[in-house]
This record gives sequence, structure tokens and C-alpha cells, in this order.
Amino acid sequence: MTQMAKGWSLLEQGNFLRKMGELLERGYSYSDAVESLIYQMPVKRHMELRACLEQLKAGQPLHIVLATLKFQKDLIGYIYFADKHGGMLEAISEGSKLTLHKNISIEKLKKVILYPAFLFFMTNILFLFVERTLLPQYFNLYDSMGLEVNIFTKVVSAFGTLLPWITVFFLLSVVMLLIVYYLYFIKLPILNQRKYLLKIPFIGPVLRLIQTQYFTLQLGYLLSGGLSVHESLQLFESAPRNLFYRDISIIINGRLKRGEDLPQILMQLQFFEKELPVVVNHGQTNGRLERELLFFSKSCLNKLEERIEKGLKHMQPILYAVIAILVISMYLSIMIPMFRLLNGI
Repeated sequence: MTQMAKGWSLLEQGNFLRKMGELLERGYSYSDAVESLIYQMPVKRHMELRACLEQLKAGQPLHIVLATLKFQKDLIGYIYFADKHGGMLEAISEGSKLTLHKNISIEKLKKVILYPAFLFFMTNILFLFVERTLLPQYFNLYDSMGLEVNIFTKVVSAFGTLLPWITVFFLLSVVMLLIVYYLYFIKLPILNQRKYLLKIPFIGPVLRLIQTQYFTLQLGYLLSGGLSVHESLQLFESAPRNLFYRDISIIINGRLKRGEDLPQILMQLQFFEKELPVVVNHGQTNGRLERELLFFSKSCLNKLEERIEKGLKHMQPILYAVIAILVISMYLSIMIPMFRLLNGI
């Protein structure tokens, strides 16, 4: 294949699949849809899409074609499973919506963090200026007049002294995390990696919701297509690129063959939401497991959106509060000595 441009952004992936789904709904074939979309996409994508068009005409499955474009693994998984259960239009629509929503969430996170981070950086520069330039003069003046240094001046001076050490500690922590990640974490089996991640505050609950939403959605679609639980899990085992769902399905299928109940297995694995075993048990009892799984998948998606929104709303006020405390301390450290000197005149 011809050398490709930089990887596709989430926005590009979501928009491409959304438009492709619209064309497929009108009766286009995969190759016709891609050919029609070539000139609707940015010029830098034309060469890649022409190469993918040749792959489709040669009989390559859509999920393989998207993999060559380096689309998101979960997105490729949607298309892979749709090839098996026949709901390609629904899968493309659902996958594009989730990808676009993920892009919106990431952009919101950037807005929440970047501006406060810039303010914090500028505040630190001002702190260093005050601590290195103004405060030494105040200290000399206090010594000559026999006055006691006020608490805010001490705080600013202490923070200015500690700031270089805090920066060094932060950078060393980042380096250590990268070393641990590349030398240890990335070499662990995927299930062990997820166990560690699930223990991290905020990240763990969000990851558990993502895993549950994806697993229940795909399993629900496969069951709706007439496959048994065993056959559906076998497809998970053969799914390309998504090692977590492959390994977890191997475990579940193995224990099912030994006669264990699916709800009991899910309860003991602890990779999914605690309500999932109850949902599965209820679905098996009333004979509508696929509907229960699809409904629960939507519930997990809604809960995931709410949790992310809640986290973003709490993060920004905390960052601004820290910056406000630093700015007020710096302001008082300058103004209080001036007032004391004026009162002494």
C-alpha cells in the first residue's frame, strides 16, 4: 500500500462511518460507498481511500480495510461482529455515534484542563518573580525595621522555594511511570493489565462501564442474529486485535463447558458492572437475554456519559480554586507589607 498520511482523528473516523452508513442505507455497496466518499473527505485522505477501495474490490472484509486505516480497535470490533450477525447498518450507525461522542468528550476534557493549566503555569512564573525579586527586598526591609514577616509572605516564599523541587518531582514521577509502563505493565497479560487499571479511582469505574457496554452490545447483537451464547463467545475468541474480549471469552466459554452458570461466572470475574449477572439471569429466565443485554448496554452508555460529565464539572472548579488561592496569597504577600509600612510612617 502507498505510504499513508497521519492517522485518522476520532472526528474523521466518526464522520466517515456516519456518511458511509447513510450511503449503505440508500443501497450502495461498500466499494461504491467508499468511491463516493473519496472526494467528500480531505485531500490528504484520497490516496488512502483509493487503496482501500482496491482492497474492497478484491474481496477484503470491511473490518480489515478499516484496520489498514488504523481506525479505533473498538470501532473495528463493531464492524467485525456485524459481519457475523448481519446488522451492519446498525453497527456502523452505533459505532460512528460512539466515536463522535468520544471525540466530543475528549475535546471537553482538553478545554477543562488546558486553560486552567495555562493559568497555573503563568501563576507559577509570577510566583517565582515575586519570590526571587520582591520578597528579598521586603525581608531586608523587615530586618532593618525589626518587623515580623506576615504569614502570606512566608507562604509565597516557601512555595517559591519548593516550586523547582515540585517540578523535578513531577517530571521524575512521569519518567518513572513511563519506565514502569514500557518495562513492566505493557508486558503483562491483558487481563492483569485491566485488573490494575480497574483499581485506579475514576479511571476504574469508567473503564468497567466501557467494557460492560461494549461486551453486552456485541453479545446482544450476536444473540439477536440467532447464535447461541457459546457460538457468540467463540466469535469473541476469534476477534482480531481486541485481546481483552478474546481472553475473557475464552475463560467464560471454558467455564460454561464445565457446567457453570453464566451469571455466576460473570459475578466472579469482576471485570463488568455488578448488575450484569442479575441482568443475564433475568434474561435467561424470561427467554429474552438478547433484549436484556441490548437494553443494559444503553443503560451503561447513559451512565458513562453522566459520569464523565460529572467528573469534568468537578475538575475545573478544583483547578480554578487552587489557582485562586495562589493568586490571593501572592497578592496579600505584596499588599500587606505595603500597608504595614504605610502605617509605620
